[in-house]
Amino acid sequence: MKKDTFTLIELLTVISIIVLLIGISVPVYLKVKDKARKAETKVQINQLRIALESYEATYDFLPFTPSIDVDVLVNDPGDISGDGYEDLIITLAGTDLATNPRRQQYLSLQIPGVFTDAWGEDLFVALDLDGDGSIGSAKIYGDGDVVATYVIWSKGKDTQHSSTDDDSTNQDNLKSWTR
Repeated sequence: MKKDTFTLIELLTVISIIVLLIGISVPVYLKVKDKARKAETKVQINQLRIALESYEATYDFLPFTPSIDVDVLVNDPGDISGDGYEDLIITLAGTDLATNPRRQQYLSLQIPGVFTDAWGEDLFVALDLDGDGSIGSAKIYGDGDVVATYVIWSKGKDTQHSSTDDDSTNQDNLKSWTR
């Protein structure tokens, strides 16, 4: 007479196959999730770049230009009084009448005043406010001087960066310019 039940060996074999499949699929899932975050952050960098271009096309200058005549890293409180990044975001979102008198919305925000990368960190923005066509290495973390009107970057997956150009924490940074 034949039994209709599984033996212990059969059950253990099925469980070990399931564990093996899970072990293979988890790293693949994590890689896909990381690539999705990178893609999302690249889209956000591009959205911010387009918003800056649109603002400049509307007003013929970049945000903060009338009051400052040196290159700035807007995330550096030493350059702009208050929180320069938040000021930039609300300016581009059209909610700051002082810096965007036409109240044009260049950047759409899900949460008012908040625009972060896929890891929940502020993007970094450096602006060429002295009009020389380049941004000095002192304002850009990890890449020397860049010929551009503005540059935008994310600290990436490790959420760290360094002002030293060859620091390994800069290797996963996502940026709006290429070398």
